[in-house]
Amino acid sequence: MPANPGVARSALLRCATRDPSEFVEAVFGLSVPELEAPVSEVLGALICRNDEVVDRVCDPERCRMQLAVAISRLASSADATFEARVARRIGVCARDRGAWSYRALDLLGSLSTGARVLPYLVHLVSDQDRFIRSRAALLAGRAKRDVHWMRSLLNDPDPRVRANAVESLWGMRAEAEFAAARRDYHHRVSANAVVGLHITGGGNASGQIGDLLAHRDPLFQAAGAWAAGRCQEGAVANHLRRLARTPGGPRGAALRALVELRRSAIPLDRETVLDEIPRRSMR
Repeated sequence: MPANPGVARSALLRCATRDPSEFVEAVFGLSVPELEAPVSEVLGALICRNDEVVDRVCDPERCRMQLAVAISRLASSADATFEARVARRIGVCARDRGAWSYRALDLLGSLSTGARVLPYLVHLVSDQDRFIRSRAALLAGRAKRDVHWMRSLLNDPDPRVRANAVESLWGMRAEAEFAAARRDYHHRVSANAVVGLHITGGGNASGQIGDLLAHRDPLFQAAGAWAAGRCQEGAVANHLRRLARTPGGPRGAALRALVELRRSAIPLDRETVLDEIPRRSMR
């Protein structure tokens, strides 16, 4: 792309008018920094006019995620209907099932709070595909922000849906729902509930995370380590240190949590020696 914004703008307009397909190929050949150049506003207006762009960003085999997000954000900023066009790609035909639908939902999660496409998401929370249902539950819950409406999803038989439903309530006054979900048999649901309680200030975060770390199931222990890092809970550092030294346990998750606490300068239990963490884990 030419360095001069005026020259670049003229070149883009000529290319888009002369050969739309060539223009699309040129756009998808750009790097993310180039998409953030001074001509991005004009580029976004030109991108959103082309229906082929929607297909390309939703196809993981033709566009990597980072580039798809950058292009979609440009198009969405120029045209508020772009998100709806992405949402309509979810499950409308055979090729869209699976990878295309998952990519489209991931894009929607990167573009906004989901309010613009809430009608599509509400429909998708009852989809037969549990992966679509779980992603839609997260986005719909964030957009709708209605605890009562989310209760049916909190009881969904699929733990992915329950976990995402709980996560969508983060920041909302849903202490009763978080307390119930904390007793869920699935580690991810329980850990998400603990984080939700921490965010709302309900309950003893260090004690709840400590319960996860002391669980007999290594999956719960790993989830507890993740929650410790997410909540920046330095009081459980010794639990993490113990797990990091336990062969066959969630050693990696414990190390990652300790590294995250160290990077965030969280006060730790004095007995915790973070210098014992291998330096390669900091990379």
